[in-house]
Amino acid sequence: MCRKLPKNNQDFKQVSGVGKVKMDMYGEIFTRHISEYLIRTPSLSPSASNTGKETSSTMSYRDKVVQGNYPTAYQPWTEKEEKQLEEEYKSGVTIKQMSSTHKRTIGAIRARMKKMGIIK
Repeated sequence: MCRKLPKNNQDFKQVSGVGKVKMDMYGEIFTRHISEYLIRTPSLSPSASNTGKETSSTMSYRDKVVQGNYPTAYQPWTEKEEKQLEEEYKSGVTIKQMSSTHKRTIGAIRARMKKMGIIK
């Protein structure tokens, strides 16, 4: 919310975690207060709400990961992908190579393998 500084309902809906219920309950009050704040603070340059594009300084870690080398990051794992992960591990593929293949972070690969009981 603080990074995006939504000034209208359309911008407010783009904030992660805001759905219809939060939009209906809080949209008007938040956008009004944010707009008033921006009027009182003209030196603040909210690039995300003005251009519709986020810069690396306004993007969340999650967004940076997804837009970077890991487009499947944060997506649910499929059974097929889990089986492939297990086969790769058994055949000696490194976690770094798996990360590249699955387009997920090394941490995500490790966490999934721990959850599956492949590694400790």
